[in-house]
Amino acid sequence: MMEDIDTLIDAAHTAHRALDANQHHIDRIVAHVGWACYRPDHVAGLGRDVVGATGLGDADDIEELHRNRVLGTLADLYGQATVGKIRVDHARGLEWWARPLGVIALITPTTAPTSAVATTVLMALKAGNAIIVSPHPATRAVIERLVAWIQHALAASGASPYLVQLAPPLDRKGVATLMEAADFVIATGGKGVVQRAYHSGTPAISSGTGNATVIVDEGVDLDEIARTITRGAAYNNGTSCSSESNILVHRRRYPQLLELLSSHGAYVCTEEETERVIETLWPDGKACRNLLGVAAGRILAAAGIDAELEGDHAPIVLPRGGDSLGPELGEKLAPVITVQSWEDFSHACAHAAEILRACGRGHSCGLCIREDEKAAAKIAEVIAQVETSRVMVNQSTMGNAGATCNGLTYTSVVSTGTWGGCSTSVNMGVEHLMQYTVVSRPIEREAIPEETLFAEVEGFREAE
Repeated sequence: MMEDIDTLIDAAHTAHRALDANQHHIDRIVAHVGWACYRPDHVAGLGRDVVGATGLGDADDIEELHRNRVLGTLADLYGQATVGKIRVDHARGLEWWARPLGVIALITPTTAPTSAVATTVLMALKAGNAIIVSPHPATRAVIERLVAWIQHALAASGASPYLVQLAPPLDRKGVATLMEAADFVIATGGKGVVQRAYHSGTPAISSGTGNATVIVDEGVDLDEIARTITRGAAYNNGTSCSSESNILVHRRRYPQLLELLSSHGAYVCTEEETERVIETLWPDGKACRNLLGVAAGRILAAAGIDAELEGDHAPIVLPRGGDSLGPELGEKLAPVITVQSWEDFSHACAHAAEILRACGRGHSCGLCIREDEKAAAKIAEVIAQVETSRVMVNQSTMGNAGATCNGLTYTSVVSTGTWGGCSTSVNMGVEHLMQYTVVSRPIEREAIPEETLFAEVEGFREAE
């Protein structure tokens, strides 16, 4: 196994060193690979094969997500300078020159694996790196097909196909060896994979655990919010770390929100049905793996609930009233939403913080508010109380990995900062896959008087 990894690393380094570090050539490579990952005849069937291999998600949603993220990533990368001198600050006498990281090891998950590979490969190539993909064993066949298309596109663009390689089947020890041998690691799997990446001794970046919790304020358009939540929570059978997971709504508007969720196709459980779903999804407090990533109808059937759902994208709503904590308020990886009520806004923020401390710390939350004179103060209160890297205002939390309606970087690596055990708190972009040589020239630097620097220190002169 070690010999196989050494061969991969050597081939990647050779391809990387032979790469023509010219921005036009790099952009040509990215365009060719991007098209290979985006073209409809390639994407058709990827979702079906992923669901067939993993049992997780919805085939159509996986393909839609894949194409949207590839296109969004290409748009983010378009026109960015990633070769040579990329920035100059004349006032400080500084120049920044971009340099690639080298050989990247990419560890990919079972959920939305094709978009994780495609978007990350595009970023890596844009920065001039080589990359070795180690997929989850269940997704190997579909990722092998995707990598083959990418390698063909590399050759067509005049680049070495060894810039992107698929690792052989690896056990945990083999993955650890690959991570140790690479120059950089990107880990998009579960908590264990992420921890092993940071323990590898190789610089790394990773995604974090999600559990998007949304605070719904008074005076907002509940109908539009219910529509957005219903779609987001059910999308890809709730397997995204960004899916709406928990909704906290003012006590007076709690009944109305439940009614509107139902009108948009969600199945709102009774109190007795809620307990049955909880017992079915989390027997003994732990997730039932056989029901992860499946459609709502299967979950209801497993709970012994006979229900007719409207369409394929119908989430299950668990009304829980107050501010209790339980497994139903954690990351679900299922088309299930828990709805609770609050008395005042500070109470809502405190409870959201409590939920995310238990699961999803540092990831993201949503806030539905009126854009009035009080909005800024409410956003500030959420930031002050909740340990979160993203506050998605008046939009689906599904947009926290990039969307046409916001300015966040398209990514498959949604990091959670030190709160969630990650090396950064922002969406991974191409800037994370470069390193920089800074050229410094002498300047006349303006001195700031000591009296200004220590103005807040009473009697600082007396200590001299």
